[in-house]
Amino acid sequence: MVDKNFLISEMKRFKEENGRLPQAKDMCAFDGYPNYKKYIKEFGSWNNAVDAVFNNEEDLAIKREIERDFLIAELRRFQETNNRLPFQKDMCAFDGYPSVYRYYKEFGSWNNAIKEILMPERDFLIMELRRFQEENGRLPFQKDMCAFDGYPSFHRYYKEFGSWNNAIKEISLKPQIDVSFFSPENLNLNKLYIIGYIIGDGSVSCDNQLFIITTENDKENLYDLYNYMNLDTKICIEEKKDYKTRYVIHKQCPQWAADLKEYGIVPNKSLISYIPLDYLRTSEEEAAICRGIFDSDGCITCRKDRKNFPPIFYVCGSKKLCEDYAYLLKKNCDIDCNISKNSENLSQIQIQGKKCQNIYDFLYGHENFYIKRKKDRFEKLLNGTFTLEDDNY
Repeated sequence: MVDKNFLISEMKRFKEENGRLPQAKDMCAFDGYPNYKKYIKEFGSWNNAVDAVFNNEEDLAIKREIERDFLIAELRRFQETNNRLPFQKDMCAFDGYPSVYRYYKEFGSWNNAIKEILMPERDFLIMELRRFQEENGRLPFQKDMCAFDGYPSFHRYYKEFGSWNNAIKEISLKPQIDVSFFSPENLNLNKLYIIGYIIGDGSVSCDNQLFIITTENDKENLYDLYNYMNLDTKICIEEKKDYKTRYVIHKQCPQWAADLKEYGIVPNKSLISYIPLDYLRTSEEEAAICRGIFDSDGCITCRKDRKNFPPIFYVCGSKKLCEDYAYLLKKNCDIDCNISKNSENLSQIQIQGKKCQNIYDFLYGHENFYIKRKKDRFEKLLNGTFTLEDDNY
């Protein structure tokens, strides 16, 4: 007699050791597991055993992906064997194929199932990435690819491209950009945020290429900027040994470079950057560009050089940039800022205490882009829950 609980525990052990759900052929005494026939005897069938053991939300999603991938593979197998697309009547268990009922259950209709194999797997997967982009206004993340939402499982992308990042690199993007995007007469709050972000952590090269760079932690914000800018180049994903993965927007556009020059964004700008005050007409516009600078070159942090020192609002940059930022904080938040040296060539602003509430209200008082991680840290500072454990990137 075999204990039912033991059979269940062995199936779970297989999943933990192999990172996937077991198939009947995996259950073999030679590999240290109970024979699959014992599961059939105890549960009535192999599928009954799998359904009984793996029934939480995560496992159900995995089983759904396995079923979907299997059904598609069987359609492709028929197509390769018979040199034509299958009809409903071809799907019959007597001929070794899944029943039509399983296709209706998974895809909703036979035509929906057939659509999955009307093009090469690679082209279909790229098409689905583009479809997500068009429907959601942003590039997809790995977690977005789920059969429950009508998209191919991310496992198929790994199988076809080797990694999720490789798949994202394959997306062919829109062919046109707005060359007047950064022109002074077209400015709005979103564009001023982007200009602030570029002032802090972007650059323009001598050959008129714009670069905006971020890391894994803040890639969602970069995707939002990329989609809003309607770029026709791919986001570059740079993976270097011993370095954090970097996500880079890059676009060569002489008109963009010429317009950004109006705001002080020029090659090698780090030591001469400033806030283009002449182009800011309202408090909301001033807040938008300040938020962009904070998201790229500022943070909420603890001063580790002083024991038990409370967290602070912090911005770093050229001396002129810090002076302009201090001017806008004085104008909008009634805060007098002390500007100190950060290094030989850079300056910094550090503010603590109740004054930070005024800065938060100023920066986040209107709808615009923002990095969620930094906003959350700011809120922890204000409610007194920010600790040294939070002070990491």
